[in-house]
Amino acid sequence: MFSAMSTTSTKTNDNTDKAKPASRRAAAKPKAKAPTTDPIEGAIRKYLLLIDDPAQLVDTKAIEAAEQEVAKATDPIDKLKALAALDKAKNVDAEPIKTAFFEHAKAWAETEGINEDAFRSLGVPVEDLRMAGYNLSPALATKPKGKTVKTVNGADRRRAPAVPVDKIQGWVRSRTKGFEFTLAEMIEQVGSSQATCRKALDELEKNGEVTKEAMKVHTGRGRAPIVYTYTGKTKAETAAA
Repeated sequence: MFSAMSTTSTKTNDNTDKAKPASRRAAAKPKAKAPTTDPIEGAIRKYLLLIDDPAQLVDTKAIEAAEQEVAKATDPIDKLKALAALDKAKNVDAEPIKTAFFEHAKAWAETEGINEDAFRSLGVPVEDLRMAGYNLSPALATKPKGKTVKTVNGADRRRAPAVPVDKIQGWVRSRTKGFEFTLAEMIEQVGSSQATCRKALDELEKNGEVTKEAMKVHTGRGRAPIVYTYTGKTKAETAAA
């Protein structure tokens, strides 16, 4: 009698567990979103990663393979070729990535309902949007996007928007090796304050990612502006040197 009751109780419990609402069951893990197979969208994504941080596009496996080739090379010509391959693996070739963006960004964005302001909010330079076919006026290119505030005498002045230092540095790293620019040009392109841009440049210079020197040809008044040059080197490379 007792045994039969136990069996019945067990079955009842099993049925009760099955009858529990879905909210009380273990939550199923959400399925990972499958990567897009659209080559144009992939090209846009690659460009956005480039301007955010080119290091994200570096193929670490290719670097490891190239380093192994350098280590085992005994012939000087073979070692020279291996070193060249290693240098190529460490540096992202920005030109084909930017070219693909210029060719496809506008048409793709119009299909997706994305305007140029969305691109600008992710740090896409105005010059690149123009190359992509957007008809941006010079006023829009240089007008800061910060809030208007009142000074003590009641005059309006525009406060530069808060742009993270890493985003400013990403703008530099998305350029090609040897790219030259001034502080004023950087401020115009990224839309940040002079102090934040200087901080970003100081860190890049300390890492060996940029060098600076006075402009060689200067016909204007006052001292020649400082010209910064992107070396194309990563922080890790300069630290290992």
